[in-house]
Amino acid sequence: MGLLDLETNERKNLSLWMMFGGAIVFTIFAAIGLWLVSANLKYVFLLAVIAHIQIITIMTGFIAQLVKRRITAGKEGITISDAEVDHNPGANNV
Repeated sequence: MGLLDLETNERKNLSLWMMFGGAIVFTIFAAIGLWLVSANLKYVFLLAVIAHIQIITIMTGFIAQLVKRRITAGKEGITISDAEVDHNPGANNV
């Protein structure tokens, strides 16, 4: 069974847990990095700014996991729909 065989909700749950685990690992890396460069305030400041950017990125990913949105682009322009997304539109056609 591969990742593509999972249902939509299972993939979303897996990606949520993977993002959560990645956030924990990189937070540990940032803490160790801050401890290693604690003697140089310039490095501490730069590493702290980068850590905040990482937090913003992870929080944006968490928020994106909670939104059901479909974005389509074509000759007519861009359409954004917050309705339920049909992930297999051709399956219902008989």
